[in-house]
Amino acid sequence: MIETTQVKEHMSVIGADDKKVGTVDCVKGDEIILTKSDPDGKHHSFPKDWIDSIGENEIRLNQTAEYAQSNWFDAEKEKGGAARPCP
Repeated sequence: MIETTQVKEHMSVIGADDKKVGTVDCVKGDEIILTKSDPDGKHHSFPKDWIDSIGENEIRLNQTAEYAQSNWFDAEKEKGGAARPCP
């Protein structure tokens, strides 16, 4: 079972197809929040259930990068867009 306590800020998130999905900003409960560095400039998140493994500097997903980017959550919208989703 994957423990979110193993997830650290600045880890790379890699899809099952070896393509980069994003970079970890923080963990909120069972959600992994990514930095705003993606093309639309928003924080996105995904559930910990998408994590296949956690290495020293990266998280590997059990989903392709395309699937992850098509199905991730808009973390700012979920939080009302008023505040940054990470402390």
